[in-house]
Amino acid sequence: MRATLLKPKGFFFYFNCGKRKGMWGVGVLTKEKPHKVKSKIGIERFDEEGRFLELKYPHFTLINFYAPHGGRKKENLDYKLKVYEKFLEYLKERKNENLIIAGDFNIAHTEIDLARPKENENNTMFTPKEREQIDKLIKL
Repeated sequence: MRATLLKPKGFFFYFNCGKRKGMWGVGVLTKEKPHKVKSKIGIERFDEEGRFLELKYPHFTLINFYAPHGGRKKENLDYKLKVYEKFLEYLKERKNENLIIAGDFNIAHTEIDLARPKENENNTMFTPKEREQIDKLIKL
């Protein structure tokens, strides 16, 4: 049974796991084999956490992106913002490609995304600086 789950018949499975066991990681299960697979974006800590996976196909590129949380007390907010800055630069360089971006962005973008937005204005995942990153991503 386990082999069936790990390697389902007729599918290719790509996974980028973090160095720290049980933490982070992204994966893609696909029926078509990509031409190229990339698992690093160029930020050492982020790359070691296994938060990025890119699969290149003839007519599009799929990017699976798992943004850092930022921390309950915002202890990792600067790191998160640095990752977004690098990710946006990376995407700008590829603006003429057909990109599909999926994953966990760890940001509630607008008030409708939360049950109590006013109570969460300064909480991690809803700070103005974080929400601005999604604005930049959409604009790009």
